[in-house]
Amino acid sequence: MSPVHEKDILKDGFLRDDIQRIEIYLKAIVEPTGKDRYLLEHFYHIYQEKGQEGIEEEWDRLKDAIATLSGFASKNKPDREIFHHLGFLTLEGADIYAIYKTWLEDSYNDRFAAFLFAEAKKRARACLQKKKGEMREIEDLQYSSDKRKLQTLLVLFNLAYLIDQQMAECFRFNRFVLERWSLEHIYAQNSQSIAKNIAQEQKDEVVAWLEEVKEHIEDDSELKKEIQGTLEQLKNTSLKNLDLEVLFKRIDQNFEDDENLHRISNLTLLDRRANSQIGNLIFSHKRAEIRELQKQDRLIPITTQRVFNKEFSKEKDNPNVFTRADQKDYLEEIKKYLHKYLEV
Repeated sequence: MSPVHEKDILKDGFLRDDIQRIEIYLKAIVEPTGKDRYLLEHFYHIYQEKGQEGIEEEWDRLKDAIATLSGFASKNKPDREIFHHLGFLTLEGADIYAIYKTWLEDSYNDRFAAFLFAEAKKRARACLQKKKGEMREIEDLQYSSDKRKLQTLLVLFNLAYLIDQQMAECFRFNRFVLERWSLEHIYAQNSQSIAKNIAQEQKDEVVAWLEEVKEHIEDDSELKKEIQGTLEQLKNTSLKNLDLEVLFKRIDQNFEDDENLHRISNLTLLDRRANSQIGNLIFSHKRAEIRELQKQDRLIPITTQRVFNKEFSKEKDNPNVFTRADQKDYLEEIKKYLHKYLEV
């Protein structure tokens, strides 16, 4: 599918997600041929062979598909599972024509739900599949080499959470595609984020950033001691009296070298525009920005909301820092909700 541009999907400032949705409905009734323009070619040939009558027949098939597929977005358990697993498989590039054909051949909700769950499970397990049939643990996936797999599993985590919690909310798949979602580091340690604070001599902001960084440095390390020493100095002097460049370079390198910060326990989903806006902010500032985005009706997946509100954390004494303990708790929640998809 060719990329969708913002000018094509915005109308009066609002997303026209019907563009994405109608393509799925059309693909449900037209068998793919492997050609890029097979949808257009299909209806062109129908018109050539049968004229207006043929187009009307296809229109009736399309209306039936729309009524069926959109009808699964309800509060009933099998329907909700069908809706979310169907959306997940569509995101993963599954053959929607073959899936819809399965429904037409046996229009029984429970059996269709079981079929879709089995297909979703195959996709999830494939993310952990190694050569020779071996399986990795979910925490072994790395941001540098497994981005697509990590995104797949985090999307499924959101869906499993919505299904299990029996929430009225449904995942908005069309928005997810149109807004071009990507992985976001929950705790992101990059000194570029405070360059402006340093230039404006906003000492409190720099101190808050250093305090957060210190929470993620291994105990008794030389870097942690250096950060603590700098924090002590900042109690009695201004930023301009300290040369922080070498310290900040060491902090940035520590973030790059710390593999745990680039695993699923420190990753969530955010649209690319928001990611570029807030990607390097400290945790507390990210949380505030995400709340502002929600007020603007920007799409924030449910588990992204929850993790920044620290609702997956057992200890909530420090709401402004995402600690190693928080990462561990978050990983446990991901594993809990994805267990049924990853078990043998």
